Amino acid sequence: MHTKTNTTHARSYILAVVKAAEGQWPLILPRLVIDVPPVGQGGPCPACGGDDRFTFDDKEGRGTFICRKCPDETDAYYQAGDGLELVRRVASVRFGSPVSTYQAARLVGNVLGIVEATPTQGAI
Repeated sequence: MHTKTNTTHARSYILAVVKAAEGQWPLILPRLVIDVPPVGQGGPCPACGGDDRFTFDDKEGRGTFICRKCPDETDAYYQAGDGLELVRRVASVRFGSPVSTYQAARLVGNVLGIVEATPTQGAI
């Protein structure tokens, strides 16, 4: 039951951070020292490098991006995602080990000043 509580808590926190970050990604990413080109322009990918393989399009204020080179876990190329996924990828490269979505949300939450509540013991 404790694991279910922690999982539910993590999901709730991730959703709260994503909602709070909406429309804020051009301000959040520089605070995490993640350089992206201006919206709609090509540039180097903050996760895998290159010269002109990455586009930050920030659709619907979600921090969306596309990289024509980043491999995923299946070695597929041409990857896209939202701002939280971009933070997760860049943090994984910087830390030299995989970073979870929850850990990426905590990084973004710190920038936004979102204090994470501790799950109540016995909560469902």
